[in-house]
Amino acid sequence: MTRLTPLLASLILFAGPARPGLAADHPGLPGQQGDAVPCISDYRTQVVIDGFQTDWEEEVPPTPRVTRLVAGEPEYDWTGPADASFMLWCRVGENHLYFAVVARDNHIVAPDRRRGGDRFALVFAPDSVDATAADIRIVEIPVWPVHDGGTSTPVWQNGPDRGQPVPGARAEVSYREHGFFLEAAIPRNVAGHTMGFGPVPFAAIQHDWDHDTEREREVSIATAPFHPRRLQSLGTLHFPDAHPRIPHIAEALQLTANATPDAEAWARFTGDPRRKRAIALGRFLVLYGPGLPWDLVEFPLSAAHPERISRFEHVALPLDPAEYLVVQHTETHLGVEVDILSLFTFHTDGIERVLHQEVARRIPGGPGARANVTLSTDRGSVGLRVLAPDDLSDDDRDQLARALPDSPGPWQPVPLGENHGRSVHWRPASEGWTALLR
Repeated sequence: MTRLTPLLASLILFAGPARPGLAADHPGLPGQQGDAVPCISDYRTQVVIDGFQTDWEEEVPPTPRVTRLVAGEPEYDWTGPADASFMLWCRVGENHLYFAVVARDNHIVAPDRRRGGDRFALVFAPDSVDATAADIRIVEIPVWPVHDGGTSTPVWQNGPDRGQPVPGARAEVSYREHGFFLEAAIPRNVAGHTMGFGPVPFAAIQHDWDHDTEREREVSIATAPFHPRRLQSLGTLHFPDAHPRIPHIAEALQLTANATPDAEAWARFTGDPRRKRAIALGRFLVLYGPGLPWDLVEFPLSAAHPERISRFEHVALPLDPAEYLVVQHTETHLGVEVDILSLFTFHTDGIERVLHQEVARRIPGGPGARANVTLSTDRGSVGLRVLAPDDLSDDDRDQLARALPDSPGPWQPVPLGENHGRSVHWRPASEGWTALLR
């Protein structure tokens, strides 16, 4: 007896009469006209962009076929779902959004003097209340390279770098019965810095040509009635694994109900193979996800809500444990802006701050000092290397020191006595110093 994989089963399940768009029973943004496309983060199979659907087969939910015609005329250009239609899946990773598309296309056409060629577009816009149509970014993925090996280069379709490759994006297209399979990785920053929590404006569009008469025009099938000058014509990309948790986490930390994360990282923290999220929420660093003995663990980043998070980055180091998080945030003390860099590691029973170092100090309207800070390896050890600023005058150094006399400043190391006995290797003041982690 043949075993049906979830992907194949979903194709069979929705192979009958199609309905327009994707499921609309998911949270969207107020006023958005298109569909809400789910993007999941709770999965086990690593996505490899190779044009094969094996890394999607075991973990995809059934999804409807998208048949919304937004360009072209049924009478001349589109004969129905067998001519052009698609199903779409999305996964969110630490650095990329991953998309899988199973599309029907009875003729895959390359561009010529009249036709633009068959393409697939992903449309993103910031989820900010200040966003306008000018902020819409369109990533276009040619489908016709399926005729020549399958490797496709995603390019910007609009904006100042129109026609240029999207940095860090990649895609592969392969033939499948009655159409094609497309697999793409798009850098997360294309969708905005808050991507991964609340829904963001989004649409997916299949652009299709056929070898028909001169009267034929391009057909576009989309998850939303997209118009490039109307932001509200987009649907949404939402994250069911993460977004619903935020209000409950905020309540547990006694924050306002509408608190939103300032930054996030998503990785296999605590050594567990299942991914977890680390977020900056209010004044807290929070870790939550599968494999924790509690619903979440938190650590106070500062006494008050940091004014901004300038770095929030997961790094893997040759230590045990290997997963770390670098966080740099800004606080204000006695009118002086201070940047604090911290290095955290995670255990199943809590969060450990390994290093905690002031790296910059600024007096509004006065002098400022910033150390050059890097994570480095030194003779087999991993350390935080701090190079003190060498262009700071004695007068400016004195003024900055007097402004916060109880803080050592970015030119001196913070004592590490509370940091689990990890040693400090001193170097001359002109060069800086390194705090070794082992």
